[in-house]
Amino acid sequence: MTDAWFQEWYRLRGMNARWIDFVKKLCVRFGERNIADVIKEFNKLEKEGSVTGYQEKFEELRALMWNAQPTLIDQHFVSSFISGLKDELRSMVKIMMPTTVR
Repeated sequence: MTDAWFQEWYRLRGMNARWIDFVKKLCVRFGERNIADVIKEFNKLEKEGSVTGYQEKFEELRALMWNAQPTLIDQHFVSSFISGLKDELRSMVKIMMPTTVR
């Protein structure tokens, strides 16, 4: 169902759509969560399984955080992402000095 909604949204708006507009529509379509709960979950997020699974959950929560607080900067999210990694992985990622989550 999510995929069909996204395909329709993308077909109608295409490459001209802004990310924040997409996030807002996504939240409206699939129900916004209480922002206090989102912040709590975001701040406690840690890698438990695969890095891919962690990144997917992080991206989901980041979109909700941006929706609620669009002035947050990329460095905030980079720092949050790194801090949720396991110690051995965290140190390797920090050495790379990433400027984006990607």
